Amino acid sequence: MRNVRMLTFTALLVVVLGLSACTVTLPAASAGLNTLNQQLDNLLPRANAPAQSASQTAATTATTNVPQLVPPATDIGDLQMALEQLYAAVNPTVVNIQVTMAAGAGQMEQLPGLPDMPNLPGLPFQLDPNAPDGQGTPQQTPQARALGSGFVWDKQGHIVTNNHVVDGAEKVTVTFADGLTLEAEVVGRDPESDLAVVKVDASKADLRPITLADSTQLRVGQFAVAIGNPFGLEGSMSFGIVSALGRSLPTSSSATGLGGPSYTIPDIIQTDAPVNPGNSGGVLLDLQGNLIGVPTAIESPVRASSGVGYAVPSIIVQKVVPELIDKGAFEHPYIGLSGGTLNTEMAQAMDLPDSTRGVLVGTVSAGSPAEKAGLQGSEKDAEIDGVQMKVGGDVITAIAGQPIKDFEDLTTYLARSGKVGQQVELTVIRDGKETPVALTLAARPNSQPQSSNQNAPRNAPQTAPRTTNGGAWLGVSGMTLTPDVAQAMNLSNDQTGALVEEVVTGSPAEKAGLQASDKAFDSNGQQVMIGGDIVTAVEGQAVETMQDLSAAIRAQKPGDKVELTVLRNGKEIAVAVTLGERASAQAAPAAPVAPTEKTPNQPQAATSGAWLGISGMTLTPEIAQAMELDADQTGALVGEVMTGSPADKFGLQASDKAFDSNGQQVMIGGDVITAVDGKAVESMEDLSTAVKTQKPGDKVELTVLRNGKEITVTVTLGERPAQSN
Repeated sequence: MRNVRMLTFTALLVVVLGLSACTVTLPAASAGLNTLNQQLDNLLPRANAPAQSASQTAATTATTNVPQLVPPATDIGDLQMALEQLYAAVNPTVVNIQVTMAAGAGQMEQLPGLPDMPNLPGLPFQLDPNAPDGQGTPQQTPQARALGSGFVWDKQGHIVTNNHVVDGAEKVTVTFADGLTLEAEVVGRDPESDLAVVKVDASKADLRPITLADSTQLRVGQFAVAIGNPFGLEGSMSFGIVSALGRSLPTSSSATGLGGPSYTIPDIIQTDAPVNPGNSGGVLLDLQGNLIGVPTAIESPVRASSGVGYAVPSIIVQKVVPELIDKGAFEHPYIGLSGGTLNTEMAQAMDLPDSTRGVLVGTVSAGSPAEKAGLQGSEKDAEIDGVQMKVGGDVITAIAGQPIKDFEDLTTYLARSGKVGQQVELTVIRDGKETPVALTLAARPNSQPQSSNQNAPRNAPQTAPRTTNGGAWLGVSGMTLTPDVAQAMNLSNDQTGALVEEVVTGSPAEKAGLQASDKAFDSNGQQVMIGGDIVTAVEGQAVETMQDLSAAIRAQKPGDKVELTVLRNGKEIAVAVTLGERASAQAAPAAPVAPTEKTPNQPQAATSGAWLGISGMTLTPEIAQAMELDADQTGALVGEVMTGSPADKFGLQASDKAFDSNGQQVMIGGDVITAVDGKAVESMEDLSTAVKTQKPGDKVELTVLRNGKEITVTVTLGERPAQSN
């Protein structure tokens, strides 16, 4: 943590705000919708369970109803009236959440600027009117603040929001649509679903609870409505459709990525309803005003909606929130195995029919439900597409009678239906024969109680120490070593430390010879990279987690020499590192933004099953000019190249010159990717999409601008864990 005075910062979080249909009816809208819905009655199977208020069924449990599909309107006025009436009826459920943190808190070390929006409503600071061109600086106060949103859950005063909105909060205030502001306390948080609950004095507010739709009944193409506070503009509504279902989304309990764990939320809803900074923690609705999801992140090369937003589905919300209210935490069910989706090549290697699908068990965690149930891991070596793999273990093809085709099916079942202590029957293929296996689900070891001010270290991939503007920088990313990962690396189960997954090209870590991980391993449903160095101490001070490593680096200054104690291939060695200085544009977002929300001029990774191994940004006119290119030049500017990545192996060049872009220091001068296989790349989103359409091992031809000249670079893509960039 930097030893400098903190300014007051206000972060705008991705929040789509909630609307409550509860007991409110929409007579005019209902008439229009009923006319439209009748057109589908003979075409599509439907369920028409009426919505109820959450408080009608239980104080802490919201009810569900099946969302109804709405056909294209024969009279657009019907749809317009429906939206108008919906907004008027449910807007009182929407709340604005302001969080106050202690100055110097890790989350608020640096706030991405808001260069073009000096007069946004609702910001808790005033700009200096005497500053030239109206571009003042915030008045300094000893506190840091952040804005988010939420929605009323019940009549007892419980408000639901995102975990990343209230993570690290010392004070929380809730402002209702009528302007009433009340202090709130955090009663429960769950980083693994990015959900949290705060509570206000119910006697002082007119509380209108939300109602829930059954997100498992959603269909792609269904209309979706979002209401929230984009850019601080309260009560803004946007409209779109459900774009995709069944996505997976990494999430983190720490906004900075320093010591905060990363989890994968399954069953995520993707929508094109515009979601912008300022929307996190609210709701995504169907046309009946019922909650279908809680938007928590966007995918965008700019600080605004690009048509790709992600929402935690209502089925998970309904499961997690009551537990947060009752117990302050949620225990996620756990099987205790690592593995992956069985593909055709693996099936052939195991003498199974080519069409066999399921989850191949790789390893079984000691003491886990999987071990107690007798599940068997893979021990047979096989070469598949030139890669040595372990096969031969049990193949899970069903759980509780539900077919399992891939690993996502398994994690989705656990998220939707699994309960700690529940006995389930697995159908597995063992030695070519199908057999039932009884298993009792336990609590995931990661699931630890979270209080309002408690940020317990967890054990999933995180961005390693990258402080800004004079902060010391090591240049690695990694994760806290877990027992199953330690076992997979032939270490004792109780070994602790920070496992290095990636080493940034040109960083102090690379110069000192730290070694990145190079083997893929599935740890409790999350694919991570293992086999790299494990940092166990800094200057003799024990490092047991990534958070410990982050804290140790933050305590240093650029130029300081530190001695790292490292486990490499099971042997302890000492590595001396001279720490560098980290440019702000390359730091993880320090304001509490959504886990995958991209802020201006910050590196974004092209991620997918296929992996290129860079981070960067969309080329802007001013950066193009600074690089002596035409102002209208477009492309994806390479910021960093990961050591050992395909980009590194095939010679892509990272940026190495600091440049101030609208008050943010960014790195420029690297390669600019303008096309992939002849298809134009105008933004980082275009590059990400192009990589996502490929498979590991595919060769792609990149058109690159290097020092103003166009060249061609052929790259063979690698395979990348979903949590990594």
